[in-house]
Amino acid sequence: MQTIILLMVLNFYGSSAFPYRSEGVFQNPASIGLTPGFEAIVDFPDTQTSPIYFGVMLGYYGFGYSKFDTNYTYYYSTGFKIANGTFLGFGLSKGERYSYRLGLIKRFRKFLTLNGYGEFSQDKYVFHGRAGIRLLDGVVKFYGRISYSNSVEGYGGGLIFQPVRGLNFTFDADKDGNLGVGIMVNTGNLGLGFRGRGDSIFTTVLVSRERYESAIKLRRKRRVEVILTGKYPEVRKFRLFSYSPSFFDLVEKFDNILKDDGIKEVLIELRNPHLTLNQAEELRNIVARMKFKGKKVYFFSSVYNPITYYLASAGSEIYIQTVGDVMIPGFVATKFYFLDLMKKLGIEAELYHIKEYKSAVEPFTRSNISRYDSLQTMELLKDFMKEFVSKVSASRGMSEDSLEMLMDSIGYFNADEALKYGLVDKIVHETDVEENGKRVRFIPYRKKKIVDEGWEKPVIALITAEGSIINGKSSNGLFGSTIGSETMVDIVRKLRKDKNVKAVVLRINSGGGDAIASEIMWQELMKLREVKPLIVSMGWLAASGGYYISAPGTKIFADNTTITGSIGILGGKVVFKDFVSKIGVNTKILKTNRMADAYSPFRKFTGEEWDILEKELKWGYNKFVSRVSECRGISKDSVNTVGRGHVWSGMRAKQIGLVDKIGGLNDAIREAAKLAGIKGEFEIKVYSGRRMFLGSPASGLNSYMRLLNAPCLYMLPYWMNVR
Repeated sequence: MQTIILLMVLNFYGSSAFPYRSEGVFQNPASIGLTPGFEAIVDFPDTQTSPIYFGVMLGYYGFGYSKFDTNYTYYYSTGFKIANGTFLGFGLSKGERYSYRLGLIKRFRKFLTLNGYGEFSQDKYVFHGRAGIRLLDGVVKFYGRISYSNSVEGYGGGLIFQPVRGLNFTFDADKDGNLGVGIMVNTGNLGLGFRGRGDSIFTTVLVSRERYESAIKLRRKRRVEVILTGKYPEVRKFRLFSYSPSFFDLVEKFDNILKDDGIKEVLIELRNPHLTLNQAEELRNIVARMKFKGKKVYFFSSVYNPITYYLASAGSEIYIQTVGDVMIPGFVATKFYFLDLMKKLGIEAELYHIKEYKSAVEPFTRSNISRYDSLQTMELLKDFMKEFVSKVSASRGMSEDSLEMLMDSIGYFNADEALKYGLVDKIVHETDVEENGKRVRFIPYRKKKIVDEGWEKPVIALITAEGSIINGKSSNGLFGSTIGSETMVDIVRKLRKDKNVKAVVLRINSGGGDAIASEIMWQELMKLREVKPLIVSMGWLAASGGYYISAPGTKIFADNTTITGSIGILGGKVVFKDFVSKIGVNTKILKTNRMADAYSPFRKFTGEEWDILEKELKWGYNKFVSRVSECRGISKDSVNTVGRGHVWSGMRAKQIGLVDKIGGLNDAIREAAKLAGIKGEFEIKVYSGRRMFLGSPASGLNSYMRLLNAPCLYMLPYWMNVR
């Protein structure tokens, strides 16, 4: 454990408007809520004329006792955050009698703090008030205090001077003119301190799991390990006693490593992570910044595929297991067509789409790929290949032609071949990294938790939206995630009205869905962007309905390998009449009007009904085009030119004006802070609206049934799975 020497403030308990969190065990219980965690403290005088205090803080709770002669007083306290910069606490004491404490702390933008609590017993109450001003980024702090019962019982004030972080000098005076001085030196998690007033000297010992700011900067070289495995969805998925990390959690981990100057080397072990290409791109950019800051980044894996090798190529060195493989033959997209099967089963899809590139209907209406879909799919694959070859060749110090020749001529490399052709740097057993001929050890990375003083911070809200767009509430069922219009509208309205939220980042990973639900969310997002910056960060997919709800963004960010666009619409139904007849089921339709059963799955559309469907879809397409035109500030003709159902890579979308900047989630968050005028620290709050701990098959199935019953869809041609 690293060490910290911590000398407490004069009149340790409650003298200052800047309390330490464990002070809440004995005085203002709201202090415990500043940073929940573990802290133990003991405070004792050099004589027997003052009591000894001992307290332990566990999470949001504190326990302790004091001893004076043979008398003991026991304490219980709890504190928690109730709003940005606002903390509330309750406490109970038992000595000769019971007493109760109610406390509140309010902190304003790293400048002003108000700290007060009341102490109540059977025959007496006392109010303790504190106020403090923080200047020059904490170099100087002034504070005053007052205690009041039926009259003023005491008052005083003081100055805390911090010439360097973690080194504090304190000067204090009370109403009788008694002066005191103190010094505090912080170096880690364990503390020892002294303070004096008159002839009395007090000693304080403190142990804290969370770190305080340190005056002694240890320049010890740190090596950390990060393991990537499984999927990293945009929306955090909660389970019974834990949760699976989201992609934002992963980005935050990489970013913390980037910012930690004490970390000099990073080992990233790839255990078959299921990353999308754009996720690899965003992580790759952070790894490149790590190298730029002088960190060494090593990658290790048994098998590299195009996506994981694309990521690993940004590292300082690539290691491979002794019998490992590098498989980089290129990118492939596989599509399935069900028309012939449906004919055999007696199922017919009556689907209409606008326009020619809107190929989501093709798996059910064709036996093979159309010319338009073939064209746009190959464009995507070529763009992915361009990104791969340009970045990997530059990182590995080879020409683009040489890399492409290797991919075409061999494609699949065993460990020896990969080393021979310069694709990896070393063949190792497990994760052996050597320095000066000796194996070095990497410690699993864990974020250092710092004691937060609880200052009010501006908030940037991050909305994570993933899955198909539906009417109703979002879900996280076993059939996948959905974005519900009701859930999204509730979140957006709340953030629009919240004055603490200065900007909103909308992270989208969606191929679209229900047209009406998309429009409902579009309307609410437009209201939001009139009030505060709305920055859109596109994930792997932000197409069709996913692009519809992206369009209101003040600024739109996409990765080079994002799939977006698909400005188009489709609709219709699937007819099961012949199928149910084959399995011995007969149907009889009774209706009041001739088109009441137009969408019945047990008969085909009439010619008139086809005309009505076509008219409705053209109207929906024109609405889509007009929405994009309004948001992007380009003509409807220009939108139609790049629309027509065409899907684009992020790099092409930037060229044709559908997005503003190439960048990932971190870039979008920085842009949000910039447009909101935020300087310095800010808090990121994540919203998804999903409260389900265990995926429910019924809820997930119900969500997709609502999608299938929608009359019109803004839907991506396919959920493209690139390998």
